[in-house]
Amino acid sequence: MPSKYTSPSHPATGAPLTALEHLLLRLHFVALECHIWRRGFKAIPSPTGNPFVGDLVFVVSSYGTLAVAKFLELWGDLDKTAKNDSRLQQVMTTMTPAVSRLQMWPGMWQFRSQALAHPYSTREGQFIHPAHVLQQDGAPSHTAETSALIDLTRVCICVILQAFQNEYLAVEPLTNLGPRPATTKGITSGAQIGQEIGPIVAQVIANARSIGVDVHGFIFAHFDAVLQPDYPTPEVTTQ
Repeated sequence: MPSKYTSPSHPATGAPLTALEHLLLRLHFVALECHIWRRGFKAIPSPTGNPFVGDLVFVVSSYGTLAVAKFLELWGDLDKTAKNDSRLQQVMTTMTPAVSRLQMWPGMWQFRSQALAHPYSTREGQFIHPAHVLQQDGAPSHTAETSALIDLTRVCICVILQAFQNEYLAVEPLTNLGPRPATTKGITSGAQIGQEIGPIVAQVIANARSIGVDVHGFIFAHFDAVLQPDYPTPEVTTQ
């Protein structure tokens, strides 16, 4: 298990970080996610000629919704801090049109919690269909909409960080994680995937067969079909 996290101190003064400084650092990483999302989305090849349709777009769109949901959660925390910070109140007011547009999806957080970040379940652990919120216009179902929300989120965060440029730049060194830490577990190359999981899969298949599971049955074939190029990508997030 990772060791308990200790909040860093201000890199220049050594003082504990203020509530605003914590928020600026959190906003930094959401902004980074959104900008990398935009860069990656532009790089996705589109064999159909429609940049908003495809398997990879389906996955990327889901992650984009997660990033927007993170910002909306942060917006609530910003609002709490702004009660004692008139400058922050003023800055947040300038973003009312963009945030109102983001908040037109009242089920965004529910969709994030039940279908994206957690395995299709309610708080009580009961199954919930991933389309439940989408069918009620609670969260975006089109990649084009997610793309628009990402851009609004990027603009909002940049406005905040620019408005508090001095405070942000003072703590920005804390965002530098340095080179990726070396680990002693896991693989480091795609060429190693087969040799790593091959024996494990073979053992699982053998174990399943030993208790009477038909490892060549309908279910295996049913999901193998998803891997075929002509299998339709779910439409709820790709149009």
